[in-house]
Amino acid sequence: MLELAVIGAAHIHLRDAALALAGRDGVRVSWVWDPEPERAAVWAARLGAEPIADLGRGLARGAAGALVYGKPSLNESTASRLAAHSMPAFIEKPLA
Repeated sequence: MLELAVIGAAHIHLRDAALALAGRDGVRVSWVWDPEPERAAVWAARLGAEPIADLGRGLARGAAGALVYGKPSLNESTASRLAAHSMPAFIEKPLA
């Protein structure tokens, strides 16, 4: 089973990613983090994942890769944290 993390749940295209992942054999989202815990909880419930309140805890837990759908203004710092954990990532709007 390929376990992914969703980091940030503010971007409109997360819905599209969720639809693409729905029903895929061998892939699941294991945890979701967002700076707004309520938003993380909503998306975690939609994806059948665990909401994570602390990004550091989630990164320590690990995942095979991350889907980053947060606010573009946070992408640079998020990418740096993911790189420090050697976690591959798809980042929506990476240059914003």
